[in-house]
Amino acid sequence: MDGTVPLREAAARLGVSPEALRKRIEKGQLPAQRESGGRRRYLIPESVLADLAAGIADPAVPSTVRRLRVVGEGELPVEAIGDLVGLLRQQFDALQAERDRLLGEVGRLQGEVDSAEVRNAALQGEVDRLRRRLADAPSFFLRGVGRLEEEWRNT
Repeated sequence: MDGTVPLREAAARLGVSPEALRKRIEKGQLPAQRESGGRRRYLIPESVLADLAAGIADPAVPSTVRRLRVVGEGELPVEAIGDLVGLLRQQFDALQAERDRLLGEVGRLQGEVDSAEVRNAALQGEVDRLRRRLADAPSFFLRGVGRLEEEWRNT
């Protein structure tokens, strides 16, 4: 096993997922050998690993080696990070605008609630005032109102 590196170790050294290397091996883009004994583990030659590491560090190397895994998007060229960041900024700006719109709506609704509470307090004050007047009314007046009410019912 001199001069070879297991797939997982190679992936860790390169900063990529083992699955990404395995796909390259299966497509014939990366030379590797199977571990002896019938196991399905790949061994990558140290020289190939060194070339890949140099390619990743060298910006002149085509983006076929330098890739970024984005959840839900698969692998993207590292150069696409700028576009991805731009897209995320646009989405963030849109979310901020929506948040600001919703906060404005909440403020407007809070104003309506406050206004309704003021009107309710004023109406409650009027009801309380009418109840006090009714309690203070002379009993003969109440008897007269009762008689009028009875007459109206009988007519």
